[in-house]
Amino acid sequence: MKLPIAIHQKAQSDIVKILKWLRKRSISGSQRWFVALNLAIEWVSDNPHSPPFASEPLLAQLKVREKLFKTRMGRTYGMLYTIEHEGVLILRIRGPRQRPINRPIL
Repeated sequence: MKLPIAIHQKAQSDIVKILKWLRKRSISGSQRWFVALNLAIEWVSDNPHSPPFASEPLLAQLKVREKLFKTRMGRTYGMLYTIEHEGVLILRIRGPRQRPINRPIL
């Protein structure tokens, strides 16, 4: 069952920061990343319970799930989200090599 998606403003800010960083290095790379992100969002909408809970204990306690997605260059990004009120709330987008989260994410 496809669930509606909402994107928290922190996740929107993460998306803008990642796109700006990528765009400075490669316009086409930033476009490919945005496509990969949108494919991951669509996949989560269709399969919200499939990804595991995030590996950090604090996030797992809050039932935050993490969908990993890759760019063509193989860099792995993570989309942290919860399932609430018959919908998906995307909380944060994490880039490669970001430190684990050990404090509240919002």
